Amino acid sequence: MLTPELGRVYGQTENGTHLSLSLPYTSLDVAFELFDTASVKARLDVLLWEPINNWSLSEFSLACNFPLTTTSNMSATLCHCLVFVRLTPR
Repeated sequence: MLTPELGRVYGQTENGTHLSLSLPYTSLDVAFELFDTASVKARLDVLLWEPINNWSLSEFSLACNFPLTTTSNMSATLCHCLVFVRLTPR
């Protein structure tokens, strides 16, 4: 759950229509999927939740590959994921 405290840790910004987070690939919320000699694949699982009615709106995962030559610098930011979710009332 993205709490206000966790949002501050991950640099959360939003403007009413867009949400931006910056997670290091070493974050505890990141799951590692694949290791090979050239890269590491990391995944973030996302659940969009509407708290007023307790509705699960969508579940999806974001995955990024991190080349091993750049992961030795733990502060490297290598992946930008843009997700567009359109919610349509029933």
